[in-house]
Formats: sequence, structure tokens, C-alpha cells
Amino acid sequence: MRNRVLSALIIVFVLVSGIAEVEAAKNIKLTLWGWNIGIDALKAVASKFKETHPNVDFDFVEMNVQDVHDKLKASLMAGVGAPDICTVEQYYVQQIASKGGLVDLTKELQGLENKFARHAWVASKFRGSLYAIPWDIGPCALYYRKDIFDSLGVKPPRTWADFVTVGKKVAADLNGDGTLDRYMLNIPLNDPYGYFMFIWSKKLKIFDENGNLVVDNPEAFEVMKWYTDLYLVHHVALPQNYWEPAWFNAIKEGRLATIPMAVWFAGQLKTQAPELSGKWRVSDWPSATGEKTGTNWGGSTLVIPVQSKHKKEAIEFAKFMLATTEGQILSYKASNIFPAYLPALNSPVFKEPDPYFGGQVIGKIFVDSVPYISEWYYPVHMQAAEQAFNTLLAKVLNRKATLKEAWDEAIRAIKKEMAR
Repeated sequence: MRNRVLSALIIVFVLVSGIAEVEAAKNIKLTLWGWNIGIDALKAVASKFKETHPNVDFDFVEMNVQDVHDKLKASLMAGVGAPDICTVEQYYVQQIASKGGLVDLTKELQGLENKFARHAWVASKFRGSLYAIPWDIGPCALYYRKDIFDSLGVKPPRTWADFVTVGKKVAADLNGDGTLDRYMLNIPLNDPYGYFMFIWSKKLKIFDENGNLVVDNPEAFEVMKWYTDLYLVHHVALPQNYWEPAWFNAIKEGRLATIPMAVWFAGQLKTQAPELSGKWRVSDWPSATGEKTGTNWGGSTLVIPVQSKHKKEAIEFAKFMLATTEGQILSYKASNIFPAYLPALNSPVFKEPDPYFGGQVIGKIFVDSVPYISEWYYPVHMQAAEQAFNTLLAKVLNRKATLKEAWDEAIRAIKKEMAR
């Protein structure tokens, strides 16, 4: 009798324990931080993930881009308050990883290195270890006004020299007041990536993989000379900051015939200038001498803080979203976020005509450029470099200093920051 009671108690204990485990599994909740379109993509992939992981729920926290990074840094330093999964721009991965508090994902992603765009993979590493999974990249091309080019009988530039020869035909005083109204392109004073895109396409860098400053060389200087001469000498460029209302107005009014920019800018064109549908096209990124090349602007990742209480599920979700074609295409369809995962680029979605661009298959242009994008590094001093080059451009284009003077000053400023 005693044995029967004992056996019954054991059975009850096992059943209760099992029920408790199931209930606990049902209550797993992953907190994810991100910003606007990224949150939309996370939600789309999470819905699919739940089909095979019904025990996982999600809490999506949307912030602006800067707040996501600032709050993640603060929570990692404090040791509390971090999410299970966080969206992080490639730009910030090394800065955040250097502070500690992120899960080393090297073993989890072992064997997948060649499945990702090379430049996105290296940007996700710190001191040889992988601390982020690449999400998206920003391959670049040349957006151009086909109607303007056709009216002038010119083709989009294939080389940097073409920017000058074609630009001189494009640049024009349209109202006869003695000043130019239309330009080949703009040169921003608030963002050095206008210049960075061009040096990146020549496989030049600001920093190397060890964080050493390597931009101070004659070749990079000559690219800057060509870039600033578009305004100072050839008069085919308009000094105009990105993202400001005046810039979008210049685009809408047809005062800019080309925009060298990343794949994600297609969405901004459609939003900011819907009335220009059918007038824009996309061509390959112009190279220095006409060879096939590639360059990039932007990209993001997912990271897993050590504080996460559900690391296993968090990693499983991140891998499903970013290291499978299914996950990446779900993300792309939700938010037009261009995949860093190379197998996803074979999807038919990138072969579809785009009505805004006159039915052109623009996806193929960006996809085909990805293998030509070289490595690029974002060490902790990248922000100092950006500020230095912004100052350089402002001084040179406003004729406050010669290029050589401003260049030397920029290099000194970066080195001074690195020495702190």
C-alpha cells in the first residue's frame, strides 16, 4: 500500500512538473529593440517564427535610431535593462562591442561567413570575434533623371571623367539670370559619405581592420580633389546638404540630374517625389576608369546582450531572420531592407520591374554590385573622422582654406582624437 501511494505521488509530481515546464515554455517572451521600418520587418519575421516556436512571444520596443544605440550602451554599462535582441547599425558594432556585454556569436555562425556580404561580416566583428549578425547592406548606384539626359542626348556617366564632361552639358542657367539652376549632383557639407562612397569604390579606407588611420595617402587626397573640383573648378556640383528640405526641393524641381546613393534611397525618392515617377532610372556606380566596381552606404545587424534570459531562443530567432533566405525575404518584403545574406539575393523579388523607375529592374543593378564591395571598418574613432571631413568640406567649398591646408588639419584632428 505504501509503495502504491509513493508511486502515485511520484506520478503526480512528474505530471505537475511537466505541466509547469510547458507553462513556463509558453511564457517565454523576447524583447526586441529597433526603429520604424526595422520594427516592421521584425514583426513580420516573428509571425513566421512563431509557427515553429509557439512558446515564444515578442515585445517590440520602437525608438529612433540614436536612442536605440544610446539606451543599449547605457544598459550594457549598467548591467541591467538590455533587451534580448537589439538592432544595431554596422557603424556602432565595434563601439558597443568594445564596452563588453554582447554575446560572442562566432560559434553560432560558424561556417556561414561566405554566406554574407564580406564587408558586412567584417563590420560585425570586434577583435576577431563576431558580436553581431549582419542584417542588411546599402549597395550604391547612380540615380539619374532619364528625361533630362535624353533631352540633352547624353548617357549616364561610367567614369569619374564623365561626371565632368556630361556634367557640363547638364549644368545650366535655365531662367537666364546668370546663375546655374541645374547641376549634375550635390556635394553635402553635413555628411562625408558623399566622399566616402567614392573612395570606398576605389577600395580605399579611412581605417584598417586594426583601427589604424590609413586615409592619409596621395590616392585618397586625389579623390577629394576631384570631388571638390566638381564645384570649385568645373561648376557642375551644388553645395547642398543631404536630408534638408532644400535638398528634396532641388530634387523635385529637377535641379539635380543625378544622385549617387544607396539602394535604400529608392524608397525615399518614391516618398518625397511621387510626381517624378517614370522620370528616374538607375545605372551602375561610376568608377574612376570605367571598371566594374561597388560601394556601400549603411547596413544594420542584430546583437544579443549577455543580459538576455533567453539567449537560446534569441539566437534561434536572429539566425532564422538573418541567416536564411526565408527570413531575409520576409524582412525585405516588409520593409525593403536589402539583405546582407547572399543566398537571398537570388530571390525573384530582385528581378521584378519597378514602375517608379519606368519598369526598370533596378534590383539587379544593386545585386550585381555586391561582390565588388570591399571591406570597410568602423572603429571607435570613425565619428571623429566624419567630423573632421565635414569640417574639411565646409572650409574648402566655402574657400576658407586650400584643400591641402584643410586636409592636413583634418588628419591632425583625427590623430589627436585617436591619441586620447
